[in-house]
Amino acid sequence: MQPSGLQAPRCALQSTNRSSSSQGILMYGATAPVEHDGKTWFLQLAVSERLMDLFHGAFALPFMGAGIVLFSLVMLFVFAACAYITVGYTLKPLREVSESAAAISPRSLHSRLQVSSIPSEVVPLVDSFNRALQRLENVAEAVDVRLVLAQAPIAADPWQADRSALFTLLKNLLENAIQHALKALRCEWKLARTT
Repeated sequence: MQPSGLQAPRCALQSTNRSSSSQGILMYGATAPVEHDGKTWFLQLAVSERLMDLFHGAFALPFMGAGIVLFSLVMLFVFAACAYITVGYTLKPLREVSESAAAISPRSLHSRLQVSSIPSEVVPLVDSFNRALQRLENVAEAVDVRLVLAQAPIAADPWQADRSALFTLLKNLLENAIQHALKALRCEWKLARTT
């Protein structure tokens, strides 16, 4: 740095860029006036083209590429975490409804799914499921009444039935019992002919 008699305005930074060739090596130079304690100083910097190429090729470009890759990986992780949390939060009411539906068994057909905490887009589906449960409960009650009547103690006069209708009724009851019974249950039928 060299003092100079030139008065540059305070806090003003002026710079000039120049290039020159020294012994066949291209040099880039810059000069900037700096004012300090009422005196103007000139800051000068000269860099060869080879050093600039080294900085760009060996440092700037590789570190910039690594920075872009690292930033992309961090952003991908942040996006994946946000998506996981958002989807989990969004699907929580559906999981609860699904667990409630799975808890309904043939012995608890009177249970219904609650529509208060689920998204409005799923409410028609849950309402349809509840109506199907109601119809199934009505059918189950009707079948129970028929079975209770058939198992009631028979009075002195045995009741008469159409053999083909009775066969169809028993066949349907047996098929439904086999198809809808839990795997752990065993269906057992005893038929006896009385004359």
